[in-house]
Amino acid sequence: MDWNEHFKNSGSDIGVMERGVPIPDTQGAVIPPGRYWLDVFNQTVFTDWLHEKPEVQVETTEDKGDNHVFYIFSIPSSATNYGKPGVWFPTVQLGFPTIASAGVQSSDDTVQKPDAPTPTEVAKDFFKTAGEVTGAGTSSLLDNISTGTLIKLAVVAGVVILVATLPGSLIPMLVSAKAAIGRKSQNYVR
Repeated sequence: MDWNEHFKNSGSDIGVMERGVPIPDTQGAVIPPGRYWLDVFNQTVFTDWLHEKPEVQVETTEDKGDNHVFYIFSIPSSATNYGKPGVWFPTVQLGFPTIASAGVQSSDDTVQKPDAPTPTEVAKDFFKTAGEVTGAGTSSLLDNISTGTLIKLAVVAGVVILVATLPGSLIPMLVSAKAAIGRKSQNYVR
């Protein structure tokens, strides 16, 4: 199966690099007409190439800092180099451009990343890891706990921690308050 053709025709945004047709003794290849994206770390080589290839249209640039620029560019169907459709590209210095579907509008569209975890997933993962470390096996217990219950548990745990760590210690204050109440109640008994 020709995987390049498969992904080109599937509309998938999976990064398929275009290797083009290598041209001997040029340190490059003719890249066919199409839309591409590329992370460029050698601006001099890329901008020189763009000046030599006015038919190439740059759609988007994103300066990422440290001489790193993200480009989306198009090679028109009318372009030809070395008797081949497309333009010569310095693949030895810049690597191969990646085919950009219509869905690629910025560098964010080229990165596959999972959705951010929900607070419930974070809490369950924390307790699962704690259970594995301690051998307590708490993961099955937490699988059926609702988000609301986890929030209540977190509030109670927070209050306990707060009370235990208050400056001047709240416990001696509570003990002295209880003693004061006890003394007042003894006055009523007399």
